[in-house]
Amino acid sequence: MCQFKALISELAPNADSDEALAAMLALVFGFANMKGIYTLFPGLSKTLETPEEIAEYATRLLLQGL
Repeated sequence: MCQFKALISELAPNADSDEALAAMLALVFGFANMKGIYTLFPGLSKTLETPEEIAEYATRLLLQGL
């Protein structure tokens, strides 16, 4: 975790590294739970199957809005 926070501080000195770490962990934990989510919502399209797809989708929502 310290290495990730150091990397964020290098890449974006004005960013809140704790917030970035929390977002990264939420993404990882969310990905780990996708199979359970698909079980709960069988009609949900299985388009978010990799961490990269989830990150791209979340980034697009943030940049373009809901």
